[in-house]
Amino acid sequence: MRKQKYEGIDINVYEETLDNGFKIYICKMPFKKIYARISVSVGNAVNEFIFEGKKYKVSPHSAHFLEHILFDKKVSQIFCKNAAYFNASTGINTTNYYFLGSNNFYENLNVLLRIVNEPYFTDELVSREKGVIEQELKNKTEKPSSIVYQNLTRNLFYKSYYKDFKNYNKNMVEDLYNLTKEEIELYYNAFYKPNNMSLIIVGDIDLEKTVDFVRKYYQNNNIVKGVIAKTKHETEPETVFKEKDYVKTEISNELIQIAYKIKKIDDDLPLHYTMLDFYFDYKLGNLSNLNDLTEKDDNYITPYTYYDLNVMEDYFIAHSYVIVKQENKSIEILDNEIKDIAISKSELELEKKSFMSNLIKKLDNPQKLGNFIAYQLDLYKKPIYNIYMIYKNIEYDDFIKYISNLDFNNKAVIVYKKEI
Repeated sequence: MRKQKYEGIDINVYEETLDNGFKIYICKMPFKKIYARISVSVGNAVNEFIFEGKKYKVSPHSAHFLEHILFDKKVSQIFCKNAAYFNASTGINTTNYYFLGSNNFYENLNVLLRIVNEPYFTDELVSREKGVIEQELKNKTEKPSSIVYQNLTRNLFYKSYYKDFKNYNKNMVEDLYNLTKEEIELYYNAFYKPNNMSLIIVGDIDLEKTVDFVRKYYQNNNIVKGVIAKTKHETEPETVFKEKDYVKTEISNELIQIAYKIKKIDDDLPLHYTMLDFYFDYKLGNLSNLNDLTEKDDNYITPYTYYDLNVMEDYFIAHSYVIVKQENKSIEILDNEIKDIAISKSELELEKKSFMSNLIKKLDNPQKLGNFIAYQLDLYKKPIYNIYMIYKNIEYDDFIKYISNLDFNNKAVIVYKKEI
């Protein structure tokens, strides 16, 4: 077992990779509860792949549907008995299963391992879950945040799977109900391999005993390293698919969403993601000049702003949505603010201190800390143990040079108008 340390924040992580490729990350901390999370490296963005020499295109609902099938009611009953909070989620790149509890840790851990390694597929179970997922998807289409995200992916990307997996339309239900047990089994066999999974545990546990427990589980069940399906790769253009769009929805105020598709310059992802995160937080966060503009003339943008920064293959995706009164003027103000690189040394130092403070705040409970590690695994494919020092050591000249070399001209704008 290898001991690693998050520099500057005094957090130790113990790493172990089993013979079958299953990766374990344990953070031993004196919390009253223990958080455990298994992440499988496949999510909603994957519906085309090559497996055992054959090409497949499956439903964009496959990853989410499989999550529901594996996390069934019998599993839930065991966690409830042990007074543990439990859940599962499917993201763009990963599917996650986790629990948080104080009692019967090893029984709960055994159940978590069984969820992802011992599937139980029947036609009856598949049929039952279709109605559950249909209602879940319907609920999402009625949420403004989901409407925002589905339109974001549709207008930014040419690639088919970025459109399919969030494009809830009239064919959604038909597509869902065409899913078969065989298709779900295929998806499971293509991606649910121990060498395509990782386990994160945060809490006051015995390190050696826990690793030995997981190792024996796999040995006793003869679960070995497997061949993982290869996902389809297409070259994504730097331009956006659609520059401007209008959506009618049930909202009380007019919203605009502006999203930037920014080509990554090179492979130093942790540093450059951090720099861009600093930049958009400065432009659209609490220190934003938009608040000053609003105070001078509230006809353009409300004081509330929001931004999110993601990585999708070769691109950073930064988007924000705000309540507005004058559509064209608001878009102009937002775009000009993003393209104005002016930021002082003192303002950058405030951003650095804010990010370092927020990072420390993530470490005050097991679930936050576990999710922080999981987020790094999803984004960077490994924990970035010097992330605090990256925040601290960014130099002003390097920051300005990097941001100045980025192209902010590829953007998509969506205007959400009240449905009359």
